[in-house]
Amino acid sequence: AFADVVNEMATGSSVPVATLFNEGDSVLESEIAINAGYGAVMMHTEGWPWERLINDTRTVVDMAHAKGIAVEGEVGALPEITDDGFDDSRASHTTVEQAIDFVKETGVDCLAVAVGNVHFVTTSFVPEVKIDLIRDIDAAVDVPLVMHGGSGTPDDQMRAAISAGITKINVGTKLKHLAGKRLLSTCLLYT
Repeated sequence: AFADVVNEMATGSSVPVATLFNEGDSVLESEIAINAGYGAVMMHTEGWPWERLINDTRTVVDMAHAKGIAVEGEVGALPEITDDGFDDSRASHTTVEQAIDFVKETGVDCLAVAVGNVHFVTTSFVPEVKIDLIRDIDAAVDVPLVMHGGSGTPDDQMRAAISAGITKINVGTKLKHLAGKRLLSTCLLYT
């Protein structure tokens, strides 16, 4: 049902809009999103064994491409801000070699990279994005690069990341917090 709503909104927009089913948990969820008509799909694969990462992503790419739908893949794992603070216990930067192999083996249309970006930043924590690593990965692969965890990334680092090869930056945490604050203030008005 949500796909119908966002696709209708996208169709009625006065500017070009793409719809993305972001960070699905499985091939099955991706297949459902593909059949629902999203313009692009992406699985959240952080921590998956390499063979599963390649095979499942390739399966999604084959299904999606058969319907003219793009696939965003990811290599590496972002640290995150939790209730207990900064957690990098499962984090790993994307390497140039991983990026090359992943793009070659899966056929993804764009690649989300872990380059110092951090998920769920809602505090004063400031990530340290590795601009040289972005530049090296961008030079090695022929697909657009994506940076998740953009909400806490300072503007100067975002600009530098874009100059180095990032073409899409996700800022979901910031948007969710703004929407949540607005919803809370609206609810308080009517209680």
